[in-house]
Amino acid sequence: MGKSLLLILTLFNSFTLAQDEISPKLFSLSVAGGASISNPINWYFYESPDYDLINPGLYGNLGLEFGPINILDLSQLFLSTSVGYTSVSIPDHKLRYDNSFSELKIETLPILFWIRIQTNTKLSPFIEVGLGASHLQFNETYSVGFIKDATFSYWAFGYGLGAGLKYSLSDEIDVSLAVQQLTNEKENIVEVNRDYRTGIWVRNVVVPIFLRVNVRLF
Repeated sequence: MGKSLLLILTLFNSFTLAQDEISPKLFSLSVAGGASISNPINWYFYESPDYDLINPGLYGNLGLEFGPINILDLSQLFLSTSVGYTSVSIPDHKLRYDNSFSELKIETLPILFWIRIQTNTKLSPFIEVGLGASHLQFNETYSVGFIKDATFSYWAFGYGLGAGLKYSLSDEIDVSLAVQQLTNEKENIVEVNRDYRTGIWVRNVVVPIFLRVNVRLF
């Protein structure tokens, strides 16, 4: 009887340890950083024809993630919220008017809620979709004195799409290599000079390529 009870306790303890080993931690902290390319489009009376070029910039991101939520037996779903930062500068761009030049700097602070779906494997491809808002800081200065500099900041609807590969280094740490597209847009009224005001419509598309590390908390 004693040996049977000892065997049962040993099996139960082994089962409990096995359950602890495979039970995932549902919350994790994510840190991401990388480079980005940006395509700001600016419809303005003195707009630069070169704004449709792709320009290099910076990207960073912090997030809190919940998951995995198992879907069938082959895939997992994650929910997360993130706060990011992007920056792009476009110096010495020629304007359509009077062969003058401008300098443009755009900084954004995207705050998005994400849904990510990936396979239930050590090396997992994934796709993700995010919705939320972005704060945009727009500064454009001109080489001619009679054009008033355009400086404003605003909140606008923002959204994101992403895809990449995730690799599990351990039960606590995942590393992802991913690419996203972050977009926001809004129209504002700016004053060119005392006698002229016009609308400026900014659509900023940022495509960051980044490395993300997820550390499971509990």
